Amino acid sequence: MGGLALADMQDEKTQFLALVDAELTNELDKIQIEVGEAISKAVAAGAFNSGARRHQVSEAYVRGTKRHRQEIFVRWTAYIQPRLRAGAQNEAASLSSLAVQAFDQSLATIQRRHDDQLSDPHSETLRDSFPKRVEHERAALSAATLLHAGLPQQPTQPSITVNHSGAYSPVSIGSGGVHQTVQTATMGDLGQALRDLAEAIRQQPSSNSPELLEVVVEAADEVEKQAPNKLRIGSLLAGAAAAVQTAGAVQPAWEAVKAAARALSFLP
Repeated sequence: MGGLALADMQDEKTQFLALVDAELTNELDKIQIEVGEAISKAVAAGAFNSGARRHQVSEAYVRGTKRHRQEIFVRWTAYIQPRLRAGAQNEAASLSSLAVQAFDQSLATIQRRHDDQLSDPHSETLRDSFPKRVEHERAALSAATLLHAGLPQQPTQPSITVNHSGAYSPVSIGSGGVHQTVQTATMGDLGQALRDLAEAIRQQPSSNSPELLEVVVEAADEVEKQAPNKLRIGSLLAGAAAAVQTAGAVQPAWEAVKAAARALSFLP
C-alpha cells in the first residue's frame, strides 16, 4: 500500500515538528549539563577565564548539534519517510527539506545559546567559527534524507559474496531463467560486517575517514547492544552510505555491510 501524497501529510508534519521541538528542549538540557561540568572543572582548576574552558563550552554545543541532527533523522524516518507514496520520486526533495528546515530552526536556537554562553570579547573567534564547525551536520542530514526519500540508487547485483563467518548467507529462489536472491542475516552478522568495515577504513584512510569511521563504529556499538535502537541504526547506516561514496578503497567491505543491512531492512 502506497504512502500519502505530500499535500495529505499535514498531521505527520505537525507531529514531526512537535517531536523535533521536544528533542531540542532535551538536547539543550544535555548541553547545559555538559557546560556546567566544564565550568565546574575549570573553576576547580583555577582556570575559569582560560581559553581551554571557552573551547570546552563551545565543543559541548557542537556535540549537541550533532546529536540533535541524528535525532531529527530518526524522527523523520519514523513520521515522514514511511508516508511517501511508492515511486513518487518527484516529492523526495520536498520531503527531505522538512528535516533540513527543522534542523535550521533548531540550529538558530542552539547558536543563540552558544553565543550567549560565550558573550565575552575573548570568545569572538569561537562565536564566529561555530556555523562553520557544524555546517557538515546539515549536509549529512540532507544527504541521508534524500537517500531515504527514494532518489534512484545504483542497481545492486543479484548476489554478493560476504567473506566472514556467521549465519548470514544468500538464498537463491526461483526457477527457469529468472532467479531472485534473498539475503538472510542476523544482527551479529551486521555487527561483524561493520567491524570489518571499520578495520578497512583504518587500513585504507581517505579524506573523510575520521568522520566515516566515527559513524561506522557508533553503528557497530549500537547493533551490539542488548536492546539496540533500530531507528538509530538506520540513521547511522544512511549517513555511512552517503559518506562511503568518496571512500572507494573500502567499497568491498561496505558491500558486506549494505547486504546485511538490507536483509534486516535497515537500508532500502
